[in-house]
Amino acid sequence: FVKGLSVIIPSKEIRYYLNGLYFEAKQNDGFYLVATDGHRMALIKNDSIQADRDYSFIIPLETVKNLIKMMDKNQPIALIDYDFDNNKIVIEYNGNCIRVAGIDGKFPEWHRIIPDSVTGEAGQYNSDYIADFKKMANFINGTKNLDCFIKQNGEKVAIVDIGANKPE
Repeated sequence: FVKGLSVIIPSKEIRYYLNGLYFEAKQNDGFYLVATDGHRMALIKNDSIQADRDYSFIIPLETVKNLIKMMDKNQPIALIDYDFDNNKIVIEYNGNCIRVAGIDGKFPEWHRIIPDSVTGEAGQYNSDYIADFKKMANFINGTKNLDCFIKQNGEKVAIVDIGANKPE
């Protein structure tokens, strides 16, 4: 998932808090991984892990790139702790622990961007962005045959559904 989301993480965005992968845990509601460059957003929700409290942090892009390298080598990686007082993330990999400073900043309120419903009205979309969502889907699923469907919403925010059944 991390490699897929990294497709849209900017590296030199002046809004420094976008230069990383946002991790948000909600008590009894799983956790979310979110990336955005200010024009598009990717989100993955995992309900299988439940948090005992709400917390969030931003993992810097350099750390994300290093995690991807470790995952490509099939090294087991686990987020094992978050130091709330010092904004430090503790990651375990291959029996070693590293402490990484999170990005000190407020990530955009991504919940507000997602529409409750879509109109189905055709819109015009940047073809490069659509190609990036396909690339994301390939990384997430590990195959080049995963479909992406755009839930059209006119000139408003559309939803790209990766790996879903084709809408009727």
